[in-house]
This record gives sequence, C-alpha cells and structure tokens, in this order.
Amino acid sequence: MDGPPSEGNGNIPSQMKFIAVMEGVKGLFEDINFLITFHVDKEKLDITEAVKDQKWCSGRTFLKGIKYNSMDKYKIGSILRVYRWDFRLLEADDITRQYLLSKQQL
Repeated sequence: MDGPPSEGNGNIPSQMKFIAVMEGVKGLFEDINFLITFHVDKEKLDITEAVKDQKWCSGRTFLKGIKYNSMDKYKIGSILRVYRWDFRLLEADDITRQYLLSKQQL
C-alpha cells in the first residue's frame, strides 16, 4: 500500500518522527543520530541531525522535502533506503508510537 492509509485506520498523525542511524557507513556519519520526519499529508520526509540532548529537536538539515510515500516501511527496526543511504529506524516519538500500535491492533 502506498500513500497515507485510509481514514478507517485510526487517527493518522500529521507527522511521524523517528530517530535513526545510517547503516553501513564509516567516518563522518557513523556516530550521528538522525531525526526523520515524515509529513503524512505531503508524502515527503525531512532528515536532520538529532540534537544530542533534545533528540526530538531538529539540528542541521541532511535532506529536505524528499518524496517518499510508502508508509508501510515506517516501523521500528526497519531500514529506509533514501537515495544511496540506508537509515535504520531505532525509535519513534510518542504520537508516532501510539499510531503504530493502533495500526497493529486493526
């Protein structure tokens, strides 16, 4: 299923936020946590550095406004392929986590 799920799937948040790390890299990006924000209505995502002491706050922009419409890939532990980079989703914010749990119960 591509795009946002139908309205029958519970309360869809306007944004889904995840903390992620880049897989398979050495050097510059190796120890950076990223904040991935999926804008559900626009089907676009932004990737920024996660601020160290405030992980749900955006730091420097890595990629912005990337068209990415496959919501089924947004699960803790899954890997998102964005261009040549793989991001492993480690954690979701409270709103996103609640939405994902409600989706599993359907």
